[in-house]
Amino acid sequence: RPEAPRIRAPHREIAEELEAICLRCLEPKREHRFGGAGEVSLAVENALTGARRRQQAMQFAAEGTEARTRMTTLRAERNQLRHKRDELEMLVKPWDGVAQKQPLWDVEERLFHLDIAIDDALAVTLDKFNQALGQDESFVDAEDALADLHLALFLDAERHGNRRDMLFHRRLVERHHRGRFAAQLEGKGLVTLRPRIDGGDVDDVIIQAVALVERGKRIVVGEAIALPEADRGGRVQNLSLPMGSYLFTLSAPSANPPRAPAKVHVHVGRQARVELDVHLQPASALEGGLTGFVHIPAGPFIAGGDEQAQNAALAHEVTLPDYFIATAPVTCVEYLAFLNTVAAVDLEAAKRHAPRTKPDGGALWDPSADGRYALPKYDADGNPVVPRAPVMGVSFFDAAAYCSWRSQEDGVAYRLPTEEEWEKAARGVDGRFFPWGNGFDPTFCKMATSRPGRPQPEPVMSFPVDESVYGMRDAAGGIREWCDSFYDAAKETRSLRGGAWYFNPSFCRVAFRHGYLPHIVFTNFGFRLAKSATQPTST
Repeated sequence: RPEAPRIRAPHREIAEELEAICLRCLEPKREHRFGGAGEVSLAVENALTGARRRQQAMQFAAEGTEARTRMTTLRAERNQLRHKRDELEMLVKPWDGVAQKQPLWDVEERLFHLDIAIDDALAVTLDKFNQALGQDESFVDAEDALADLHLALFLDAERHGNRRDMLFHRRLVERHHRGRFAAQLEGKGLVTLRPRIDGGDVDDVIIQAVALVERGKRIVVGEAIALPEADRGGRVQNLSLPMGSYLFTLSAPSANPPRAPAKVHVHVGRQARVELDVHLQPASALEGGLTGFVHIPAGPFIAGGDEQAQNAALAHEVTLPDYFIATAPVTCVEYLAFLNTVAAVDLEAAKRHAPRTKPDGGALWDPSADGRYALPKYDADGNPVVPRAPVMGVSFFDAAAYCSWRSQEDGVAYRLPTEEEWEKAARGVDGRFFPWGNGFDPTFCKMATSRPGRPQPEPVMSFPVDESVYGMRDAAGGIREWCDSFYDAAKETRSLRGGAWYFNPSFCRVAFRHGYLPHIVFTNFGFRLAKSATQPTST
């Protein structure tokens, strides 16, 4: 057999297609050769056309790579500017003049043009790589580039909860990836949970697990997860689970003193490893007031990331230690006890803490002639005052004073929750938009259109759907709540979280946040209690 042309003359850079034609022409057996010169001519023409198309495909791919590099550079600049915009927004006051606001406006203008440039670069990138495949459908480099790009866009849509874009880009990844991203698309993760009591290991723990699934507008309990035999003796070790949300319940029935069951909300991200030490807390720590407390186990959660929530932060992960938060906001009757205790010692101080419509007046509650307070019949809007409705018209300072008083009364160090503590307790760890899931209906929480007629306050926990995975109630509706966090970089304003009884749906999203000066009061400002948990040292 003759020596192959590409081996005989490697310096000639002979195309594979032409080499194949030459070797076929030189086949010893007649039936293996071309049927005539016409067939040879057609084969040569096809080979030359294929070479030209391959050359054109390579040119398109090079242009696509250039556009993708440009898009990556622009996206990095946009991320930096977004952080700068957030910093400037924290510094600028609504009443500031043009000179103070101009730097922020300049950044917003640049972001607007960056978004346009990024979209244009993306369009060119997709167009060029698709043109490359149009010239040569076997061009692997172009197919790989499209799979990489659509995977990045799919993951970005997933981070932002954009299900339509997720579906669109996933299908295109599946078209082009040739099996390279099979494991990543499947996305299974591993979960390890280590129960702890006072920092030590514990074996006598009962563990149950259920999948949380989205049905309609809510995330609800789905099928039970069958734990391997090895995981039933007190811990979960490298349990393989599909992507999604799960609720593990850990209890130690024979512990002394008794321990409260721990609800551990677990979000299994794409190919994630989740490892948590679960500190089982004394059952007595969940007591207190009319509604008690819920335990929020230590670990990370997804904060922010809701583009439809006003002033929401960009999506980011926050890790918190164990803590407790009140099941519901402080009620009128609970606040009344505080006022009367203060009034018995200093009536003027009680008047300064009484619910009101403005910082220095407009009292909603007035003392009687004997210096004691009773709940008024009507609020500022003419609605009947309900004893178990959340207290409203109080400032950050009033809320802090109540925490101090309750701490002395109960012998427990109460405080206001931080923003991050409030958010994790309200939405769990999976980045959902509302305590119950990602859909909304006015009947799910106490807001403007929950009932027919004029909105008015109602008792806490009147809306059972408005409950987080941990059992915290009334986060989406009811009353806005002061948090022990600064809202602005200058540390002048305090944060408020949660929806209120006369708000519209956009303010019921749990990532919604706002800030006011700590002495300001409104008839939608209230609060709830929190307390720290003893943090044992893990062994």
